[in-house]
Amino acid sequence: IIRRMLPSFPRKGKKGTIVDFSTGEEIDKDEVFMDAMLEKISKDGEGSLSRRERKRMEKISERR
Repeated sequence: IIRRMLPSFPRKGKKGTIVDFSTGEEIDKDEVFMDAMLEKISKDGEGSLSRRERKRMEKISERR
């Protein structure tokens, strides 16, 4: 009954996508993160990464 009354109400399970306004392309969060971390490494060295950042980079690399 409620669904009929509120057909535009968002449903569970639908995920939105993040899009770059200038290109119209979907943004890959992992790619953005990796770019930021590689920039940090080149600027401040590998020792500047936190344990959490290093672990996330390893997980992303394993998936690719």
